[in-house]
Amino acid sequence: NAYATLLTRPSYLPGVILLAYSLHRHSPSTPLVIMYTADTFPQQGVYALHNEARRSNCIVHPVEHLQIPPTSQGEKKGGMVAARFQDTFTKLRVFGLHELGFTTVCFLDADMLILHDPSDLIFGTRTQDWLDQTRGLGILATHACVCNLDADAWAPASWTRDNCAYVQLTSPNGVPSVSADPSSTHSLLNSGTFVFYSSKEIDDFVLQSFMSMSAEKLAGYQFPDQDFLTEVFTGKWASLNWRANALKTWRYWHPELWKADGEPVVLHYIVDKPWAARVKKEGEELVAGYLGKDGVTHGWWWDVWARWVAER
Repeated sequence: NAYATLLTRPSYLPGVILLAYSLHRHSPSTPLVIMYTADTFPQQGVYALHNEARRSNCIVHPVEHLQIPPTSQGEKKGGMVAARFQDTFTKLRVFGLHELGFTTVCFLDADMLILHDPSDLIFGTRTQDWLDQTRGLGILATHACVCNLDADAWAPASWTRDNCAYVQLTSPNGVPSVSADPSSTHSLLNSGTFVFYSSKEIDDFVLQSFMSMSAEKLAGYQFPDQDFLTEVFTGKWASLNWRANALKTWRYWHPELWKADGEPVVLHYIVDKPWAARVKKEGEELVAGYLGKDGVTHGWWWDVWARWVAER
């Protein structure tokens, strides 16, 4: 088994360092493969990764960008059609890690923090049973949360609390069912965490699916790699428990699941990153995030950072 993450820009280096450190603290025997793109990630950052790798059971692994071909609307530099597409599909390079000899790989986004040992949650019998059932051509991930309780303008109109897969759960230990209807919000996965059997077959399947899609279609995805994985693994993905990809907003969006602060296992710092700013204190309240609601979870990141600094 192995975990993997992707680093394409130096702005995410603090996140990856603490992901590696916290993963090693809770699951020291399972390596983390840190994929990086040498053309966009500076050499000084690579040195920092190698330095951490000596202490945190990491493998530093260069990969090439996976880019959208030019569209009929005109080519931008590097074949990209918009800045937000420049790196996102490179995440699919994780399917090529069969070359390193790993049989089961779990991808983790670079803006995550490990709070408890995720081994059983991610690599347990439920995962093995599903991957065996799909003959190694399926994945497991968590559902996308579509509550949009902050009424963000970018969210599709269908993103409402009533349409969220997690609302159906009656216990934090539950797992939502995946809808077979591609138009249903219950068919959407979140690509922050996903696990699969690593093989040339699934690598070929993903890359061939990518190359066979038009540039216009790929560029039209609102959540690029996430929408792509949802589509190509229709009928071939099953849901992990929410703890494997606990969005920080769920502390107040889904208190019926996040009943206590010991519940999350893999914490996902979506939107604002905790390393971008220190947590502020207003009276007795900790304040962080663009709406000021994430002081507690951002504070956890800084607590781990302080421990890392003391040890290093």
